[in-house]
Amino acid sequence: GMRFARGVLTVKPIASKELGFAKGSYESPVGLVKSEWTLCGDDATYKIEIPDNVEATIILPSGKTEKVVGGTHEYTERV
Repeated sequence: GMRFARGVLTVKPIASKELGFAKGSYESPVGLVKSEWTLCGDDATYKIEIPDNVEATIILPSGKTEKVVGGTHEYTERV
């Protein structure tokens, strides 16, 4: 899911073994946020695009949390 609350952008991608691939976007008050993931065997690769100069918190299914500023961010985790 993607949400913007109290000035904070949060992106929380969740892969599903039933789908294999998913892509979504969210027009937040600070710009367009894009999130997609691709499944390869037991690994999911998450690609998250944050608008320039925007701070965001990315929370992966494993619980790993990362604060980022703008740009495209990729992560791979077991599903």
